Formats: sequence, structure tokens, C-alpha cells
Amino acid sequence: MPTHYLLVDYENVKRVNPTLLASGDHHVILFLGPQEDKLPVELVLAMERLGPRGQYVRLRTRGPNALDFLLCHHLGTLMTRAPRARFHVLSRDTGFDPLLAHLRAQGYHCARVATLEELPGAKPPGAVRGAIPALPAPPPAVAAKAPAVATDPVARAVALLHKFPHNKPASVTTLHGTLRNLCGPQAPPEQAAALIDALVAKGYVQLTGEAVTYALPPPPGPAPVPPAPADPVTRAVALLHKFRHNKPTRVTTLHGTLRALCLPQAPPDQVTALLNTLVARGYVQLTGARVTYALPAVG
Repeated sequence: MPTHYLLVDYENVKRVNPTLLASGDHHVILFLGPQEDKLPVELVLAMERLGPRGQYVRLRTRGPNALDFLLCHHLGTLMTRAPRARFHVLSRDTGFDPLLAHLRAQGYHCARVATLEELPGAKPPGAVRGAIPALPAPPPAVAAKAPAVATDPVARAVALLHKFPHNKPASVTTLHGTLRNLCGPQAPPEQAAALIDALVAKGYVQLTGEAVTYALPPPPGPAPVPPAPADPVTRAVALLHKFRHNKPTRVTTLHGTLRALCLPQAPPDQVTALLNTLVARGYVQLTGARVTYALPAVG
């Protein structure tokens, strides 16, 4: 049976379920950045329960993507020692994917997982793989204003992030705290972590080490209100205003102009009715075959 290794990018993941961590048969290596000077007691106890299968690797020098490079160095060393082993990198950082794809092409068994639930043998009984815990429903007043995002956790998270047009959370830790507030104060940390995973899976969030960038879908705007069709008289007045100095001066010419407004297929009596309405409102005066105008102003 091949040996299984789990390399945890703790700087990126932050929240690791201790129960799931100790439930599999992996050799777990926890990679810690220089700022990780305190660990949850439950996580430390879970690592202790692993015995010789649990190991810490601490990086004490800061630098861009420094922990990622350290993890990749250890991954290569382990692959050299145990080329038939199975390797998993626990991280939401998609920057690992090209390297892992290259290694798979060389015949190594390796993959990145964003959550412990994706590991073979680490899923607790009754768990649903990839499930996103439901967020608490907003108050009725909020639901009435924004029904489209009332029940979808990802949509609610996107709507929340849109409220920060210039200062969105720039680190995984800050983003986790922001989404945890959305989930509610009583929600477990894993709920916010699952929401981050869902945002990453949809391509709305990209993680590179501890850094976060965004490609959020545009916020939903108000539904366009179709313009009310203008009544024929208003349209006729607007048309005649376009002829500032050369309005039709004869009834037959005006009739032809209005016929074009009513569409060529309109029957002649429809055009005549429109002309009669203009006359009845005092906008047009007919003297024999001649036409004069007293059009209202157009706003």
C-alpha cells in the first residue's frame, strides 16, 4: 500500500479541521510562516495524535511566496525518496496547479485539495462532499429588498464584497474574517472557509499565497424599465418640431408626413384621425388647403 503525504499550506488555509486532520492515514506536514506564532490547541493535539506521521516545518524568513517555495522544495525531496507515494497539497492557492500537473505528467501521483473533505478517507460520516453550509437567512426586511441573494451564500458573499469597491480584503485572513461576519457570530470557522472555496471554484476569487485578488461578476442593476410608448399626438408634435423653418404648409403634404409617422402600411383614415386630433387640440389650423401651426413646446 503506497504512503500518503499531506502538505498543508497553513499560511493560506488557516482553518484546518482537527478531527478531519487526524482521521486519515496521511503523513501530515504543517508548513508555518514566520507570523504563525500561535496555533489552536485542537490543531496541536490532532498533530500529536498522528505521532511520527505529524511534522511541523517553520519558515522564519519573510518574503513573497516564500512558504510556497519551501513547500515545493519539500515536495520534491519527498518525491525523490518515495516516488510511488501519493501526495496532496492542502491549499486554496491555484498557483500550485501548473507544477502539480507537470509532476503528474512525469508519472507522480499528486494533487491539490482546497479542503480536507476532498482527501481519500478523511471525510467524516454523513458529510456531503463539496457542500457549502447554509448561511442564516437575513431578516425579512432585507429579504424583501434583495430576494435574489437571500438564499444563495455565494451571491450574498459577492454582494458583500461589492460593498468594498476600493478596499476589498487583500489577504486570506482578512477575507475569512469578513465572510465569517456574513455567516454569523455563532457559525463555525469551517463555514467561512467553505464559502471561500466556493468563491475560488467559481473563479470570483484567486488566491496566491496569502494574497487575494478578485474577478467578481458585476453587481445586479435595477431591471430596465421599458419606455412607455408615446401617444401618436406627442410623436406627431415632436416630428413637426424637427421642421423648424420648413414645416408642411399644405394639407396633402402634412398628411404624407404624418403617414410616414404612422408607418406606410397604416390606413389613410388613421392618418386623417391623427390630423383631426391635432386640429382639435389647436396645434394645427387649417385654412382651406393651407396649414399653420401653434405647437406646444417639447420638454
